[in-house]
Amino acid sequence: MKAYILFFLLLTTPGVFAQQWGHLNDGLPSDPYVVYGDSTLDKLIIGGRYVRIVQQGDSTDLMGVATWDGVIYDSLASRLQTIVNGQNIVGPIQRFLRYNGELYVCGGFGLMYPDSTFINSVARLNENTMRWEPLECDFLGGIFQLADVAQNTLYFTGDMDMFCDSFPESCVVGYDGASFYPYTPFADLPYYYGNYVGYVFHFQGQDYMTGLITTDTVNVEFYGLMRYTGTEWEPVPGFETAAPIKKFLIDDNKLYVSGYFRAGPGVPGNSIAMFDGVSWSDLGGGMLDDLTTPSNGYPIVYDMLMHHGDLVAVGDFMFAGDIAAQNIAKWNGYQWCSYGGDFGNQVLTSVTTWRDTLYISGTFQTIDGVPYGYVARWEGGNNSVACSTPTSVMEYAHSAANLLRVVPNPATGSITIQCGIVQATTVLLLDPLGRAVLSTAHDSNGFVTIEHLTPACYTVLLLDASGQAVARGRFIKD
Repeated sequence: MKAYILFFLLLTTPGVFAQQWGHLNDGLPSDPYVVYGDSTLDKLIIGGRYVRIVQQGDSTDLMGVATWDGVIYDSLASRLQTIVNGQNIVGPIQRFLRYNGELYVCGGFGLMYPDSTFINSVARLNENTMRWEPLECDFLGGIFQLADVAQNTLYFTGDMDMFCDSFPESCVVGYDGASFYPYTPFADLPYYYGNYVGYVFHFQGQDYMTGLITTDTVNVEFYGLMRYTGTEWEPVPGFETAAPIKKFLIDDNKLYVSGYFRAGPGVPGNSIAMFDGVSWSDLGGGMLDDLTTPSNGYPIVYDMLMHHGDLVAVGDFMFAGDIAAQNIAKWNGYQWCSYGGDFGNQVLTSVTTWRDTLYISGTFQTIDGVPYGYVARWEGGNNSVACSTPTSVMEYAHSAANLLRVVPNPATGSITIQCGIVQATTVLLLDPLGRAVLSTAHDSNGFVTIEHLTPACYTVLLLDASGQAVARGRFIKD
């Protein structure tokens, strides 16, 4: 308990962890909606509602799109929108995505060019002219956002509406880079004007959709995650709820979803969960605002990504698993680890990587009381502040890929762990269900008594001082 209290005091003491987060000069004039690391242009691209930025006495018009080249902020290309004199915000820039090598953007913007062509809600960047260009059809209707790329198709999604004045009303259309076409599986849903689709993607050979979708227009019940059987849409078993999904991610043949939901009947986790195609995992209990009373508050995970083999999640929460982790944490396959930092009761809305470095953005203006201006980069290396109790979910992280040797194997009364990882401080033994059955200090001899264990196949993890796995292996107890 004393160690936990000490950690909590360190976490909440201003100035302790600020050095682990790097500045991007003085930051931006208002909070961004999204950060996007683009390796093609080799820039960090940041979308928001800001009009311009002043740096070193010079003013640069941004009109919602800023870039960071590692030294200074700048605009990206031609304007996506215009402003009225005195206006200090513009329409939101909400997402960037590359498809067939070209950069696309969506948001609440609009612009009329002198040649009478216009851009509305969606545009594509011509990197030869550095000019945003309209697509082959306007987006004046309800469909306006970039969904995702699946099976070489770019999907656009939104509310129920008619698109291009030529397709039946729908929440989804496909795009091949030159022309649009209806998304055929959507036609197998009964028509209902209140349907909304967020993402469309493929997982383990099936089509999936997120949003607010109903299959019964009489006894209307919305679902947040649906999959297509080939003839009809059904709620994904275990996620039979209308809870909003803010982000999905597919990695190692597993589907991760995050958003605004709390564990309960038909809800597999708190703000984040993993689906292997058959069953769900709550990833160590997910995110909470209060450990003693989990029902307090309503945490949310806005964004997530894989970085160095870990699942990094950002949002509005105070705990990840059983560890204090304000608004950002990483899951290494069996436990949550925190990054540290006090974001001043503000939230993190987006996370990305650029030049192999983690970047975050949100509504925060300070970290540990130090001004940051809504954007920061992680400079703490691979170090974590602390990690949670290991859980029964064993999805070995790449960072724990170092193998150790156990002798003898099989064993009866004791084992010796042979491994050259000098930073290992703790030996953790897990039973076949992934439950921790022994935790003991690791010394140079590597000797561990196992005579009290029941016969089975056990997993050995070597943990460093922060609780992260640095090596793993297995042995059989006779």
